[in-house]
Amino acid sequence: MVSSLMLLFASSEMRRQRGAALILVLMVTGVVGLLILSMSLAVRSQVTRAQALIDRANLVFQVHSIESELAFAMLTRDLVRDPDREDTVIPAVAWNFIGVPFKYRDATISLQDVGGLFVSPQRAEDAKDFGILFQILLGFDQSTSISLARRLELKMREPNWVAIQSFRDADFGDLIGKPEQQLLERFVILSPDVRFNPLGVPDVLLPVWFSAGDVEAIRVLRRQGSFDARAYEDLLGSPDEFTVTYPGPQFKIAILAQSGSATQTRSSQWIIDPYGDQPLSVFYRKRSGDEF
Repeated sequence: MVSSLMLLFASSEMRRQRGAALILVLMVTGVVGLLILSMSLAVRSQVTRAQALIDRANLVFQVHSIESELAFAMLTRDLVRDPDREDTVIPAVAWNFIGVPFKYRDATISLQDVGGLFVSPQRAEDAKDFGILFQILLGFDQSTSISLARRLELKMREPNWVAIQSFRDADFGDLIGKPEQQLLERFVILSPDVRFNPLGVPDVLLPVWFSAGDVEAIRVLRRQGSFDARAYEDLLGSPDEFTVTYPGPQFKIAILAQSGSATQTRSSQWIIDPYGDQPLSVFYRKRSGDEF
């Protein structure tokens, strides 16, 4: 009887020891599994970061390459395409100079002839010229646009007013918000030393200079790809001495490129003068995404 009890007790003790050992093994296995998972996540994170750096480096080279090719094309070919002449040496670039984005080498490019943009008034007495711009570009009604232009004139007459260097960074107080400032930065230039080019006016700015009927006619011609110097003269007459109908020499350039998970937008302003002492001048270059 005693021996049977001893055997039963020993058997129960062995089962408890085996259960404890099994629990210990499971705990060790769980800890090891968590360590392996943690190491795996860390390695994956490092690989992701390394790939992001590679994508970024590739993107920088890609954007520089596209800029170089675009500059070469603009310096070596006629900016106005001749339908009777086909260039077989340099790959064609289906560009336009009114800021409509186009595709080139897996990138999106925007080219804007500066001569088609709105020249910013720099003197307080000329601030009223902003009225039509506020109405057409920013979508304010006429009375609000006139009121804002008058308030801006008063602000420009303040002793501490600093001439506008950038609409993005200018201090307009409560006159307009940041989205409106970004639009002004995109469609308004600060340099008055630019000749007006009606062929380079973006669609959104056409009502600033042309009547409703002429605006519709110009947009129809653009959709047909036939709004050139001759079409302009047929529609509106010969241009005056302050107007040109050939692109340049100043252009705003924006390039949007992607490589893997990386995205980069670079904008700049070029002065193209193929026959000058300095064929290509870069007025500024910055990272920005407002052009798209």
